[in-house]
Amino acid sequence: MTSKEDYNKLLLFLYKELIKEKKDGISPKNVVREFEDWSPERINNSYVYLRDNHYLKFISLPSNYNGVFDFWIQGLYPYAIKLVEDELENKKQEKLREIFNENPWEPIKLIKKDENKTLFLDGSIGKDVIYIADTNIVVNKGNIIERNLENGESERYIVLDKGLISEKDGIPSHYKVKVKKE
Repeated sequence: MTSKEDYNKLLLFLYKELIKEKKDGISPKNVVREFEDWSPERINNSYVYLRDNHYLKFISLPSNYNGVFDFWIQGLYPYAIKLVEDELENKKQEKLREIFNENPWEPIKLIKKDENKTLFLDGSIGKDVIYIADTNIVVNKGNIIERNLENGESERYIVLDKGLISEKDGIPSHYKVKVKKE
C-alpha cells in the first residue's frame, strides 16, 4: 500500500465519521480500531500528511496512544470535504459505466399505464430481469416493457417488481426490474 492510498483511506474514514455520521471528533483510539492491521508508524504517517497539508481541523497533544500520536480531529476543511465528495462521485460514475457496459443494450418501449405515458429508452433484457439505462425514470409494478425483435415481431413484459437491488453508490434501485413475459 502506498502512502497516498493510506492517507486517502484515512481521509475517507474521517469524512464518513465526521461528515456523514456527524461525530464530534475522532481520537487515535477510533483510528487504531478502524485500521487495526496498520502499524502505529503507518497511521502516524497518514495523519501527519493530512495534518501538514491542512486537511484537518485538529488539536495535537504531546502524548501517544499505543504508539500513535495523540490528537483530536474536530473536522475537515471544506476543500478536503470537496476532494472526498468528488472522488465518491467519480467512483459512482465508474460503477454506473461498468454496470451499463456489462450487458448488451437495445431500444425498448416503457408503457406506464398508471400515468398513461409511453417512453422510449435503452434497456438490457435478461431471463426474468430488465435493466433500464435511464436511472431517473421510475418503473413501477404493472408497467409494460416492449421490445422489437429482428423478425419484426414484438415481445411484451410486465413488470412484477421494481428495485431488485437497494440503492448503492448513488445508483437508484429501480434500474433493475423483475419481469414476466406476456
